[in-house]
Amino acid sequence: MSAQLSKTASALPYMANVSQFFSNPSWDVVLIVALIAMGFFYGLMRGHRKISAAIIYTYVAMTVFQALPMDNLSKSFGSGNSFIFKSVSFIVLLFLLIFLLGTRRRKGFGASGAWWHIFILSFLQVSLLAHILLGFLPADQIINLAPITRTFFASQSYNTWWVIVPIFLVALTRRIDFRED
Repeated sequence: MSAQLSKTASALPYMANVSQFFSNPSWDVVLIVALIAMGFFYGLMRGHRKISAAIIYTYVAMTVFQALPMDNLSKSFGSGNSFIFKSVSFIVLLFLLIFLLGTRRRKGFGASGAWWHIFILSFLQVSLLAHILLGFLPADQIINLAPITRTFFASQSYNTWWVIVPIFLVALTRRIDFRED
């Protein structure tokens, strides 16, 4: 009985931290939760195939972006904030690729595929974008992020995770869809 009480007592400070976190969340956590929610609803509206294509276009944009001399371009445009310049440039490049490489066919409006496929892929799409964009932050500004955002989205130790898992799950969900058809 006393062991159970000591476990409960040791969990109270943790619960207070969790309560404090949810009662006063930082801007970056709110932004990521909002992006994930918007991504999910976008996924429901567009469907499994469009989200899968958007993830693939994100990889193409990431590869092309790494080949561009962004620091030189930022200086030539006179941009004082490298993070904003790189973020806007990446988003513009991504939308350009979606527009140029995307199909012109309209197959209707609404979700296609299992809802849980759409949820997972939408989450991964938005999380991959958050990881890429937060990677543009200077190291001295990453310290200001909330610990959960800094750990999961801005840490270079999770870079492999955010690069491999989305494309792996796109391939896996496509295989599951082909089996169901």
